[in-house]
Amino acid sequence: MSLHSTITSVICIIIACVFALAGLAQLLWMAMQRWDNVFEAARQNGVRRIAFASRAGLLAPYPKDIKRTVDMTPRPETYYSISKVFGENLGYMYSARFDMECVSVRIGNFKRDRDLPDHPHQLSHGDAALVFERAVTQPGVKFEVVFGVSDSTWALYDMEHGREVIGYHPQDKSDAEPEV
Repeated sequence: MSLHSTITSVICIIIACVFALAGLAQLLWMAMQRWDNVFEAARQNGVRRIAFASRAGLLAPYPKDIKRTVDMTPRPETYYSISKVFGENLGYMYSARFDMECVSVRIGNFKRDRDLPDHPHQLSHGDAALVFERAVTQPGVKFEVVFGVSDSTWALYDMEHGREVIGYHPQDKSDAEPEV
C-alpha cells in the first residue's frame, strides 16, 4: 500500500468517524428536545406532577460491591443514558422554576416476557405498576429520584429512600448472590 493510499484511507476513516459522531450527537439532541417538549407541554397544560422514566444503569460503572444510592453521581456510558440524566435535570429545573413536581424513577431491567425478578437489577411487572403509582400519587413530593427495581436478597440498590419519599414497597423479590 502506498503512502498516498494510506493517507487517503486514514482521512476516509476520520471523515466517517466525524459523520458518525455528528449522527450520534443529532440523536442525543433529538432525545433531549423530546424530554424538554414533554416537560414544557405538561407545564403549559397545568400538569402538577411528572413521573419520569429514567434508568438505574446510570450507576452501572460503580463497582458491584457498592450499594447504589440516589446521591451518587450518574456515570452515563451511552448517549441514551446522557439523555436520561438530562431528563432528570429537567425534572429538577421544572420543579424549582415552575413549581411543578417530579419523581424520576430509575428503572432497572424490565422485560415483558419475564414477570418475576431473578436479579437485583430487575423490576417485576407488579412492582413497575406500583412504583409509578406511588410516584404519581404520593403527597408532599417536590423533586425526588427513586429506584424502580424489585427487592432482592442482594441489596445492590438503596430501596429505603423510595420507601421514605414515595412509599414504594416492592412486593416481589429476587434471590441473588452478590457478584463480586
